[in-house]
Amino acid sequence: SSFMKTIAVNLILANCGSNVCATSFTFTFLRMFTSIKVSDDINKNISTFYGELLRIKNIIDYSKEITYPMIVFIDEIFKGTNYNDRIFGAKEIIKLLSTLNCIVIISTHDFELCQIDNKSIYNYHFEERYENGNIIFDYKLLKGQCKTTNARFLMNSIGLI
Repeated sequence: SSFMKTIAVNLILANCGSNVCATSFTFTFLRMFTSIKVSDDINKNISTFYGELLRIKNIIDYSKEITYPMIVFIDEIFKGTNYNDRIFGAKEIIKLLSTLNCIVIISTHDFELCQIDNKSIYNYHFEERYENGNIIFDYKLLKGQCKTTNARFLMNSIGLI
């Protein structure tokens, strides 16, 4: 999530003609859409999940109206619903997004979403290591699906389990 947001913020800064936080940065102007930090709205009778659906529908509808590429950032796709519906829906949406004229960056903790068989979908991840009871991140982006988990370590480290 943080890496994805860093890319988005730097694209916004670059598009505004500002400095970016990078050693080097090459970009092309792209229309940008996000589905990040979507929340419920009780006044409009919109749940978090329904808000996510509306945002992604907006992205898909807009992409069909334009002829130039766009970039889409989706943080934890369909986090507002149950596991089974999230996996099913996310797989379908990811397949659909892969057919559109856009670059899509999606963060997820769901390993099943990394197993979609599609030549236009690439997986990247970060890994951690453990030293002297501490978790260490090197923040190096690696190709492929993540094979490690750290939630149990973190829960244990603060005494929850």
